[in-house]
Amino acid sequence: MYKNIKVDPPTPLSTRIMIWEPMQTVKFWNYPRNIVQHWRFYMNDSEGAILNGAPVPTDKILLIPPGLLLTINNTKPFRHFYIHFETGPLYNSASREVYFFPKEDFGTLTEQLRQLTGEEDLEFTRTLLYCAIFSALRMIPSEKLHVREQYMDGRIAAAKDYIHQHLGEKIENAALAKRVGISTNRFIRLFRNELGVPPQLYQQYQRIQQAMTYLSEQQYSIDEIADLLGFVDRFHFSRVFRRVAGTPPGAYRKRENPGEREIE
Repeated sequence: MYKNIKVDPPTPLSTRIMIWEPMQTVKFWNYPRNIVQHWRFYMNDSEGAILNGAPVPTDKILLIPPGLLLTINNTKPFRHFYIHFETGPLYNSASREVYFFPKEDFGTLTEQLRQLTGEEDLEFTRTLLYCAIFSALRMIPSEKLHVREQYMDGRIAAAKDYIHQHLGEKIENAALAKRVGISTNRFIRLFRNELGVPPQLYQQYQRIQQAMTYLSEQQYSIDEIADLLGFVDRFHFSRVFRRVAGTPPGAYRKRENPGEREIE
């Protein structure tokens, strides 16, 4: 299961770890269209992972900023370590692209990360993870840091927040545009510029991302999740989930909770 560090105190640059996972063998990594919500730090020790159609190199650390639309899958099981984190506006203004940094530039840090199990002292783990994050962030070329505005357009940020607060509703573009005070066409154009996808597609992805959380937590049945997130019925939900996540919701739940009984 995910290793959560959600009680971290404020740190320089407003950086906070969301989740992380020790180095392990990943058998299933199939997410056809996935919008990155937080920064991601990836370290792979074996081949098999595919990112946007290209093999993930095993001699590089990958740093992925929020807002990117990724297609990820694998051709065979591979060894994978990751951290998801948030950071402040300085780095959130970085160019929206995947950054590749040589593992050798991280010195002995990669071996220390490789040996983490999640059972270590919390302060030691936190220190090591932040060292990895800041080591990678400082490698982003300075000319890449101000390609985008430091802060998202306030109107799009407001629309984005509204979507997240109403995931159980299908909100039309015209309603969102009216809420933030601009024309529908301009709203769609601005939204796509800021987040990389149209508003309706963004809504769909967020509903599926929330569904993944519900499926992992085992709190609700699949029928209840479909209802909570505004799908017509379980079959509609399953069809959309499979299209976005690459697997049916029942199979996803079993993968996230091996050996546990399905909630009916």
